[in-house]
Amino acid sequence: MTKEDLFSTAIYIAMAAIILVIGFVFVRPAMEAGFLEQNVGANLGFLILALAIGILINVLLLEIGHFIGAKIGGYTVLTFNILELCLYKKRIDSHAIGFRFKSFDGFTGETKIKPKKEKSNPMYYIFLPLVFFLLEFIVLYCVVSYIPDSKDAADKGLMFVKYGTIIISSIAACFIVYDYFPARIDSLNDGYRCVLLNKKINLIAFNDKLLYEADSFFGNNVSSLKVFDDITDFTANCNLDAIVQRISLGKAEEALNILNETIKNPKLMTKSTYDELILTKAYLLFLIKPLDEAKQFFNDTFKKEDVNKIRNCKNYESIRLYILYEGLVDLSRSEIQFALQRKKKCDSRMVDGEIKLQSKLIEIALDKVYEVNPSLKIEESKK
Repeated sequence: MTKEDLFSTAIYIAMAAIILVIGFVFVRPAMEAGFLEQNVGANLGFLILALAIGILINVLLLEIGHFIGAKIGGYTVLTFNILELCLYKKRIDSHAIGFRFKSFDGFTGETKIKPKKEKSNPMYYIFLPLVFFLLEFIVLYCVVSYIPDSKDAADKGLMFVKYGTIIISSIAACFIVYDYFPARIDSLNDGYRCVLLNKKINLIAFNDKLLYEADSFFGNNVSSLKVFDDITDFTANCNLDAIVQRISLGKAEEALNILNETIKNPKLMTKSTYDELILTKAYLLFLIKPLDEAKQFFNDTFKKEDVNKIRNCKNYESIRLYILYEGLVDLSRSEIQFALQRKKKCDSRMVDGEIKLQSKLIEIALDKVYEVNPSLKIEESKK
């Protein structure tokens, strides 16, 4: 288990513990004391409704905080996504808004932004949701404090409000634990952003990456991306974008040089970032180096569990590497077809510009395979 997986597991355990403590210390005694309904079905319905309302309120607070914080910090908001309900800006220079169902990188939602200037400040974007959560706690505390417990049937509505408020506050606590944990977990949370953005180079990289993602979002051509010599997890991710762009422009050797410089010290980045870079290096070696050299790197670098992940083709890095491996080493048309099918699933989670870019890299991989082994050609795969 990686450090990121360990942190994620610990956070989910902590969130479950918060819910259980609230349930057994506050809600269950209230039910047993007769403050709520005696009917099990009615109480179950109350719990489900309170949890649903709590999730919805806190998702809204989190993303509205991001939205307002982005505006204060000097950013343009491109998307406002809550539970895959996504409002998005149709064009950067207009107020036209569209709606679609779209997946997101986050716990319950995502607000994509673009800096309006070089010195746009993301700290408002990061911390305003926390301010909103703290205000929520104050309001909820006042509600709970000013509603006395009662078994009177006429006060049942107030009892549902009081204990529903307690449940909503527990959901808010879970959101804070997840979003402000100060390390990389299974999504890019605000706590992790806050820790890294204390370093100036990371702030530059953060805004630079947002500009790149905005161009990708609108399907614009991206000019030559900045390459960072000072390596952190943020700058390594930016370098990966630069590497991918140069591959798409036919500059594979230059891309490999940037990559080798970036991964000299893996301890400067998270494992997930390093893994993406290593998968891309293997892809580049199969493209431009002798097959024996590429195979040797693949066998020396990837353990059995790593190879299984590559075979699952759950991200673009694995898909394009797997196509090259199956086309140049195993000579399997069916596995190439499998990888191309998996690409469709990845495409469903990405914006148009990213799909176009990643499709270009996969097309380059297919061209290499067909050049060496024409018999494996799948005519429909590149359409």
